[in-house]
Amino acid sequence: MALIAANLVTLVALVFAYPHLMVSPGALMPAHAALATDCFACHAPLHGAAPARCLAC
Repeated sequence: MALIAANLVTLVALVFAYPHLMVSPGALMPAHAALATDCFACHAPLHGAAPARCLAC
């Protein structure tokens, strides 16, 4: 039980320390670099990237 609790505490600490690494698969290509700080320009909450938002850009 202590091992599970320790792992959970570690996971929560990592989520707060490095939130961008928990959701970003890697660096954006240069053409999309301006969107690096605006995830919702392309992504819809709980649905991933929306093709309509790509076309609008």
